[in-house]
Amino acid sequence: MKKLAVLVLTVLTAALSLCGCGSRTEAPAADKTDSTEMGEPVLFEKGSFQNIMGYDGYWEEERPHSKHHIRRYYTEENGSPVLIACSWFWRSDPADTVEDYVLDIDGDGVTELVCNTVTGGSTHPEVYIYRRTANGVERGEIDREKTNIPDFDDWGANASSSRYDAQTGQFLLSYSVKDSKNYKEIAVSLDAFAFTPLEDLSIL
Repeated sequence: MKKLAVLVLTVLTAALSLCGCGSRTEAPAADKTDSTEMGEPVLFEKGSFQNIMGYDGYWEEERPHSKHHIRRYYTEENGSPVLIACSWFWRSDPADTVEDYVLDIDGDGVTELVCNTVTGGSTHPEVYIYRRTANGVERGEIDREKTNIPDFDDWGANASSSRYDAQTGQFLLSYSVKDSKNYKEIAVSLDAFAFTPLEDLSIL
């Protein structure tokens, strides 16, 4: 009887050893259409456009998390998508509109794309201009150093912000005033913008 018990125990021990070693259950591959980030579903929308900087194409919009949206604009070259612009914004209400404007700012007959962006983490607003040149697409933003900002208290990233006012057609810069807790808003011209080739930027 003792021999039988020892034999049974030996067989059970061997079986348990085989189950515990050398086998690994892989998690099933994630369905990309149901991908999530930070516990929130990534939602996608898509639409088409015509004559943005002379390009025709489509845009894709995703919501990585919460109420922050990212919109990317593409055209096609030789059958492949080419990114020409990107904007990001905070949409607290589904009825809120995207503040991307197709305008001919410099009057050269070719439109630019003006984007009022809002960063997700700090809800920091900033306006960007995308324009087409002979060397490709460039993105412009207001250069604080070359802009004459009186009594500017440059204490950090949120010491200033910018936006395009569609009603007045002005680019507005809001900034913190030295020796004060107040902010002041001034209008700036296109000359206040510094442009960088899109290929040199790490855009979203």
